Amino acid sequence: MDRKPFKGDKEAARMHNIGVAHEALAYALPIDGPEHRTELAQAQDFYKKALALDPGEKYFAEPLQRIEVSLQYAANAQRYTDETRQWREARDKRGGARAARRAEAEAPPAATAPPAAVAPNAPAAPRPRPSAAAPRKDPAPVAAKAPAQVRAQDGLASSAGLALPLRNGSFESGLDPWTVDGKGVVAPDARRGRVFQAAATGAATTLSQPIGVDVQAAPAATLSLDYKVAAGEGRLRVLVAYDDATGKRRTSTLEVTAGDAPGAWTPWTGDLLALRPRAARLKEIRLVAEGGTVLLDNVALTVR
Repeated sequence: MDRKPFKGDKEAARMHNIGVAHEALAYALPIDGPEHRTELAQAQDFYKKALALDPGEKYFAEPLQRIEVSLQYAANAQRYTDETRQWREARDKRGGARAARRAEAEAPPAATAPPAAVAPNAPAAPRPRPSAAAPRKDPAPVAAKAPAQVRAQDGLASSAGLALPLRNGSFESGLDPWTVDGKGVVAPDARRGRVFQAAATGAATTLSQPIGVDVQAAPAATLSLDYKVAAGEGRLRVLVAYDDATGKRRTSTLEVTAGDAPGAWTPWTGDLLALRPRAARLKEIRLVAEGGTVLLDNVALTVR
């Protein structure tokens, strides 16, 4: 392989192309990993070399801006991953302590020592005769043992009483804690880092996340997102599961788009306090895409 450098704009183009390769490799790696940031840094270095060789070429300046944004996303993803790990470790520690206390409370009583042996041929002690005046005492009834509590498996039930905000709405750390029903993946985007891609050309794709947010006394609660129809005539709606003031579970639908042709990114905001009956506690957010390929980004729940 000839490693002799090109001259002028050819060498700048070669530096740029190497940077493109490193950037593409970075987006194929987990965003919260050190390899992702290493590849982005190498791409940034080659982009700077290309711009230094040909300062007047605006095409070489745009990738540097994109890399800066991607590095910020990577730092945020790493911070989110660390915070999630710490939260899970604390939760497991609390769960282990509760299990230990429960096991200690349910442990059987210690076995009593056997009675002393009676010497052979020793006369048996006379049995005391009950007093005629003494009333018979029946043993006190034993209370039935309460069944052990089973940890709830339903995401909505498990969020009861907990403060669980909407997390990872930009999908920079992957899919978790979202779940997907249908066809959908987290995909790289040249300008936005990572986005969710719902391939809902046939059946619908539903993206769900259980939450636990009290809004009964909140003056405002909004859900915002950015969407883009990439193929077909994409339809998008939001299903909100919540409890009303009486504790009854409800589900309401907010329509984002009834069918758009492929186009640019579009912001959307919905007022969750406008749901009827009024929501007291938000339990789950579901994003349902149909009719085409729909991209989602920057899903956020804001309560004031």
